[in-house]
Amino acid sequence: MFNRSHMIAVVMGLRLTSCINILFFLLTFPDVTAIAQNNTSLISIMGTIMDSTTRKPLGLTTVILKSVHTSKIIKSILTNDEGGFNFNTLSNQPYEITITRIGYQKMILTVIGTSGMADSSFDLHEIQLSPESRQLKDVIVVAARPLIKRDVDRLSYNVQADPDNKIQSVLELMSKVPLLSVDADDNILLKGSGNYKIFINGRPSSQVSRNPREALRAMPASSILRIEVITTPPAKYDAEGLAGIINIVMNKKLEDGYNASIGVNYNNVIGMSENASFTGKKGKFGITGRAYDYKDFKRYLERKKTWQSFIPVTSLLTQQGIYSYAGIYNSENLELSYEFDSLNLVSASVGFFKSKYDDQTIQAAELLNDQNRLVQSYNLRDINPQNESGLDIDLNYQLGFKHHKNELLTFSYLRHNFPNSQSNEVLIDHQYDYPQNSYLQVNNNGTREQTIQLDYIHPAKRFTIDGGAKAIMRRNFSDFTGEIFDPIASRYIPDEKQNNQFNYNQNVYSLYNSWQLKFKPVDFKAGLRLEHTIVDADFRSEKSTIHENYTNLIPVISVQHTFSGSAVTLGYTQRISRPGIYQLNPFIARPNPQFISSGNPRLRAVLNNNFEVAYSAFGKGNYSIALSYSFANNSIQQVTTLVDTVSYTTYLNIGENKTAGLNASINYPFSKAISVNFNSALTYLWIKGTYSGRFYTNNGLQGYANTSLSYKINANWKAMASLTYVSANIMLQGRTNAYIFNTYRLSKQLFNKKLLLSASVSNPYSRYRYARTETVTTDFRQLVSSQRNYRMFALNVNYNFGALKSAIRKNQRSIKNDDLSGKSTSGK
Repeated sequence: MFNRSHMIAVVMGLRLTSCINILFFLLTFPDVTAIAQNNTSLISIMGTIMDSTTRKPLGLTTVILKSVHTSKIIKSILTNDEGGFNFNTLSNQPYEITITRIGYQKMILTVIGTSGMADSSFDLHEIQLSPESRQLKDVIVVAARPLIKRDVDRLSYNVQADPDNKIQSVLELMSKVPLLSVDADDNILLKGSGNYKIFINGRPSSQVSRNPREALRAMPASSILRIEVITTPPAKYDAEGLAGIINIVMNKKLEDGYNASIGVNYNNVIGMSENASFTGKKGKFGITGRAYDYKDFKRYLERKKTWQSFIPVTSLLTQQGIYSYAGIYNSENLELSYEFDSLNLVSASVGFFKSKYDDQTIQAAELLNDQNRLVQSYNLRDINPQNESGLDIDLNYQLGFKHHKNELLTFSYLRHNFPNSQSNEVLIDHQYDYPQNSYLQVNNNGTREQTIQLDYIHPAKRFTIDGGAKAIMRRNFSDFTGEIFDPIASRYIPDEKQNNQFNYNQNVYSLYNSWQLKFKPVDFKAGLRLEHTIVDADFRSEKSTIHENYTNLIPVISVQHTFSGSAVTLGYTQRISRPGIYQLNPFIARPNPQFISSGNPRLRAVLNNNFEVAYSAFGKGNYSIALSYSFANNSIQQVTTLVDTVSYTTYLNIGENKTAGLNASINYPFSKAISVNFNSALTYLWIKGTYSGRFYTNNGLQGYANTSLSYKINANWKAMASLTYVSANIMLQGRTNAYIFNTYRLSKQLFNKKLLLSASVSNPYSRYRYARTETVTTDFRQLVSSQRNYRMFALNVNYNFGALKSAIRKNQRSIKNDDLSGKSTSGK
């Protein structure tokens, strides 16, 4: 057993490593202390708060320091037991000091500063507060929470500070978060890219890794504390996710007592959804639970697929039909926490999700020659039930140390299991010169994963060292079979050519060391992460194998300089993209016999270089602008070719990508009643690659813009309008089309703001829109057009109840698996 003496031995070893790191840092950067110095003088302000009648010191009195120039609060502190306070190392400028205490009159003082270059101290000596003469009644404390916060390596969006959090889902809210957008198919993009990792509370979750749209559509934004967009992830994170990491932090308000909420939502397109949450704490034990579900109403939408070949002869295939779907999605999560004492904390969580859909496609196909004469035709019905589920189990033990409350050693274990079952029964009839019989495909695939992790953090006043080790043992699997309908025997018979079993074992072992140095106004963070990956794959039916090993040393550097009311951030890192099961799976999916696709088990990991510089300003409004540049030389690209009369799509490591981006966001309150939010991105993409002996290149501008206007009619009524534009998406062989989305919403709070009602309408001008993907080569041109529901009406009801008292601790470190890409792009 690994007892406490063993733990202490591990800690002593890590402390020795920390001391060596500190010595190395100080020797390597001898001028680092100069960062804290300034050509201008510094001042300090101190004083003692006293009762004017009793002359006794007033401890725990609030003292607020505010800049006279910007009216921005610099710092807020409480006086000590002797009534003393002290503000050190302040820039030489005028300050306003506000002193408040319940039962006493507020006092405001001004310190002008000095014109000299030498450092100065301002001792205000005894400051006497007079008792309040009138009787104190109700006290209401109102504080404006900043909506956006920029840290040295990430940007945080405070969902609880967004007044629309109670009437939107997390997916809807994403379009307002800087650097994020939501495309025409509800896919989330980070700086215009779909290659990123998404976490819940800093941990991977099967419910969002497999299909984030369904999970975040069901999740109410009111259950979220903040959304972090980490564009320069520190070394403690796995190196996966070319564009970065999206971390969704749930509301962790675990306190003595209980709190609960229930909600019901109706959408004429998405369907009915329900959500519930419960939080409770009693002494050292805490519990929180959440549940979401929604039911997709059955819908019928048009679909059209065409390709026109030019070589060797001209021909035209046209498929037109109707696609229908209906299904359910549900997710449950339970978290437990027990604090044995101030130094030992144990937490555990279990999460489960399940979705079930019944999809069908009915279509007619015609193939014409260059003289516009019919060559082939047939009718097709694809019956496609899908079942997907996931189970997450997370265990954490945190050990603290008496001499420093923030020095922590954490042991973590994480287990994922998410299987998927899918079948396609393709019925073909009314054939004209088309020999294909009906057929049946079944594909059972998924991922099983275990992770063990050790983290240690050694903090100091200005210097913090992070270190740890991690092992991920992952198994991707796919077992697929095929059968062909025999019209003579009137039954399906096995098709051995379509049968195979695929196992893809991927183990990732890593060590990391991270350092953070804080010298106001500069915050410096750097680190190294060493990852060794072992891949073993086999095709049992074909008796072929893949064995691969590779090692990556990933550097991370982030620097932030904070000014009065603004900050400039610089960052550089390398990121790895390892293909996931959807890109690896060799199963040849044929829901349509003339449009087939498969993964590629021989895909290699992609290494990307990311550079970023950002400027953020905070005051009455929030402003942020970021410039970024990234490049990769063996990126994974989706490619399509035409073989005879069949369009075949797969993935290959053939791309060379370069991306330059500009992201800008503004949040500005014009008044207490009216506020505006603007979020945009503009990207120029260069992409090239060689496929089937032919060179392809594509480039151009792509981007998005979202703006929303909120109007608080009175204390209980609120109105909101939003407009979103998403440009065409550029691919190696083609592009998609652009679209516009707009929403109008009205909400009302009842029963002391415990009950919330809201109604909304989106895109009232048109019932449908069309999503188009065009593929162009020298041999053929292909167009896929899908009808989408556009006009939507929604009603939402949410009720909160309960009472809470005091906060509970939770583990500060836990497992974060962020090393895979290739998330699902399926969806309705």
